Amino acid sequence: RSMRGPLGEGFIAGRTGEAAEDLSPEKQLGHVFDVIRFVDARRVGAVQISNRYLERFGASQGAPDIMLLKADMHNARIDMRTLKVLNRLECYFDMVTPDADKIYGELIERFPGTQQAALARFHRAAGKLQAGAITEARAGFARAESALAERLPEGFAPRDVMPARNWRELFGLDERRRTRRFNELHEALLHTRRHISLIDANRDYAGRPLARFGALDDRDELFERKASQILTDYPKSRIVDNVRLALALRLGDPIQRSGQIEALLENHPQSDVRDRMLFELARAYRAGNLSGAGDRRAELALRRLLADYPGSTWHSQARALLDKVAPPD
Repeated sequence: RSMRGPLGEGFIAGRTGEAAEDLSPEKQLGHVFDVIRFVDARRVGAVQISNRYLERFGASQGAPDIMLLKADMHNARIDMRTLKVLNRLECYFDMVTPDADKIYGELIERFPGTQQAALARFHRAAGKLQAGAITEARAGFARAESALAERLPEGFAPRDVMPARNWRELFGLDERRRTRRFNELHEALLHTRRHISLIDANRDYAGRPLARFGALDDRDELFERKASQILTDYPKSRIVDNVRLALALRLGDPIQRSGQIEALLENHPQSDVRDRMLFELARAYRAGNLSGAGDRRAELALRRLLADYPGSTWHSQARALLDKVAPPD
């Protein structure tokens, strides 16, 4: 939680660091470089604490969770767009670094069969995709899919749980923690299946456009430029519809966003991501709702998704959104 939150007025004024550094958020976030140093200090501190715990309790029940936390710290990146536009510190953890990959490998080796090892398999496969190692990523996602599915209760559906407020709630053995972990496993399983579908449907040009698309970081300030370059370099690749959808989702205006997605649905009738297009179209309709018309159009898109793609990984989210735009009697 110390890696997110609103920044003080110092950042807006561009205040630089002081001689005696105070790395507390309210006193030492006056400049972009100060924010970077602040996050790095928190990262290093968390890794050091994790190492001390693992040295003393490396075979304990809590060790796999600490290893995942340590990997997260290596992965932590600042959302620079949010920092500069909203004056808010937000970190994200889904771009896998080599240091984190080593931790995931060690976790899988030392604690096979655990929920944490299943999550590590997913993250490791995602890292391979981000690195452009398509064949290794595909094999890794296959292993992750099996491990994740085995560790989820049959018929599990995600449930809302309040975020952990302290270390006890984060690592305690209560029902909320178990539900949070099952939610995490379920989300990783959905992403795993989406990645498998992406790879299987878009291997052309020796996998080069797919590798470049898989390496994209959607929080990168240069995302639009890098994504558009894929379209320029490979205009006939099967990945084009995926890239255009990713670019459409960057549009802040829901009316523009829905228009772009409508065009994609019309121009790519065989797209491997038509189910997501319909889901995102419904979200855009709802966000641009005028006098209830948006909700009615969203309902039609969602019912089309549920009818045409009953096995979609977007099914549960579509059903949840449908209950909001068209509540059952």
